[in-house]
Amino acid sequence: MTLDELFKTIPDFRRKQGLRISLDKALWMIFSAIASGYHGYRPIAEFARANKSFFIEELSLVHGIPSHVTFREIISNLDKKEVISAFERWTSSQDLSAGDWISGDGKALRSTVTNSQQKQQDFTSIVSLFCQKTGLTFAISEYSNKKEHEAEVLRMLLPVIQGKELIITLDALNSQKKH
Repeated sequence: MTLDELFKTIPDFRRKQGLRISLDKALWMIFSAIASGYHGYRPIAEFARANKSFFIEELSLVHGIPSHVTFREIISNLDKKEVISAFERWTSSQDLSAGDWISGDGKALRSTVTNSQQKQQDFTSIVSLFCQKTGLTFAISEYSNKKEHEAEVLRMLLPVIQGKELIITLDALNSQKKH
């Protein structure tokens, strides 16, 4: 499966009336911007405008480059479960070789903190399995800090690579006996 095919499988949540750009074309611009180091709605839109002629030609854009508002709407409202599911279908088609190094780690997502001034602080995090050789992430899962622990989520991801004779590296958090 190619990334183009992947982007076309993600359902568009927007109303069809008045759409000026298809979701898969917008996702290509977002993906290109993030892969080039641009993060945030405005920087993504600036990247797209800076590469306007390329995107217009390659993606056959009739209405030009969308505004940062369109990028914000898409990124904010995409169904995370659908994106993760599509991502997992894509990564399952990638090959891992015996002896490849896989790193497992979790990261908190910026701007997801709730109850920041209280003891019951919560935030959203992701755990991923990353292949050092190919530079690809093979599995990813989201969790809420209040409800789950990184080590639990990581254990749920391991069956994806089970039986493939890989070398797995984890941080010290995942070596605790109680987890």
